Amino acid sequence: MTDAIGPQTSYDFAGLGELKAKAANDASNDAAIKKSAQQFEAMFLQMMMKSMRATIEKGGLFDSQASETFEQMYDQQIVMAMSERGSTGLAQMVERFIRQSQGNGQDQE
Repeated sequence: MTDAIGPQTSYDFAGLGELKAKAANDASNDAAIKKSAQQFEAMFLQMMMKSMRATIEKGGLFDSQASETFEQMYDQQIVMAMSERGSTGLAQMVERFIRQSQGNGQDQE
């Protein structure tokens, strides 16, 4: 099985564009549809984690630029793990929507 999500997934807009082009050229390209749905889920989860972190009050003993960088790296790893496992089910819903909009919807429940 190939790696569905690479480390750059959360911010890889160029890669998402390539996947979109592949999916448009070959409507039955299952791998491109699945990977683009997973990337969408990863970007959504990354934005959600960033918003959650913004609600936490800053300051204290461990407040520094370095700790903020490590928090972002940690959040990105959590997001990648969640999207690889399909924890939220968002990628499956997006994938189903794409397939239905292309007219080859398969009920994969």
